Amino acid sequence: MEIYIDKQSLIFETDNNSYSKTYNHKFVTAWVVYDDYQQGVTLKTYAKYNLTNSSFKFLTICRYTIEGELLDYMTTPDVNYSFIPPESNGENVLTTLWIYWLMHRDGLI
Repeated sequence: MEIYIDKQSLIFETDNNSYSKTYNHKFVTAWVVYDDYQQGVTLKTYAKYNLTNSSFKFLTICRYTIEGELLDYMTTPDVNYSFIPPESNGENVLTTLWIYWLMHRDGLI
């Protein structure tokens, strides 16, 4: 897993994933990378979290093979979706976004 860090970013690492957040006034920009070797995929997510009303401003989820080949992706602008606090660790962020991905894929939202 490659992680790029600038001076404004903070990285929280758990076993298989990372959570990068950059504070910009009322928004948090989050990037989560998760390698699921059992399923043979890498899940990458990008979200802009609105600190004022606790919702996503923008969300993109991409699935890659472990080798880096894009499998599929979902981009949903202006999603009003309740999110967990930005202080939470990467594993919780990943779980939330993965559940969102599955619900969207199955037409539940």
